Amino acid sequence: ATAEGRATVLSIVRTLSSHLRVPVFCKIRLLDELDETLSFVRQLRDAGCALLAVHGRYRGSATRRRDGPAHLEQVAAVVAEVKRAAGEQMPVLSNGNVRSAADLLSALAATGADGVMSAEGALDDPAIFGRAAAEAAQRKRKLRKRIDA
Repeated sequence: ATAEGRATVLSIVRTLSSHLRVPVFCKIRLLDELDETLSFVRQLRDAGCALLAVHGRYRGSATRRRDGPAHLEQVAAVVAEVKRAAGEQMPVLSNGNVRSAADLLSALAATGADGVMSAEGALDDPAIFGRAAAEAAQRKRKLRKRIDA
């Protein structure tokens, strides 16, 4: 996204957040440099974004939408910056690399995000979030048994 495109997005978010009675949610992809992404995230928050989903991939072209796995370490940097600057006021969702319940739990662990957004994983397995919750509960029970042993 160009600087002009980002300015337009910020204007839209400002307008919506000041005129609507519902929160404004945004989804972004990573920009070319992490510092650019972090700056844009701060600007979105200041413009009134109430929840942010971060797709851990760079913007592609019409013919090439993906290039390898999502960069969850950069999503983690966004999460850390938001928590540092905004506390718990603006939840962040991680997006990318989620094809299974195990992937979903791994993405949460790797990023520290408040939640996960999944498109293809949920299309392939509509119960992915339920499976992840069940797997997390099972992990918790196993850990509790080890602690209590």
